[in-house]
Amino acid sequence: MERAAEFVAKNAEEMCPEDMGDLKDSISAEASECGASVKADADCAAYVEFGTCTAAARPFLVPALLNNAAEVRDIIRNSVVAKEG
Repeated sequence: MERAAEFVAKNAEEMCPEDMGDLKDSISAEASECGASVKADADCAAYVEFGTCTAAARPFLVPALLNNAAEVRDIIRNSVVAKEG
């Protein structure tokens, strides 16, 4: 799961608006025995991802997962198979 989360985090960093260096630096991946997460801790993260009443959304987290769903699935599948085998 950690590899999959790191993969998504790397893609989110690449998709993050170029003028948002602090936002890009705040993207991280975490894994536990129960799952994994990718988050952006910058104060502006939600505003950039979802937009505001005066600023258009510039999503980077959700697309980083959705655009790479097949790769994430394969990473997880290969990890499970390696642990079983």
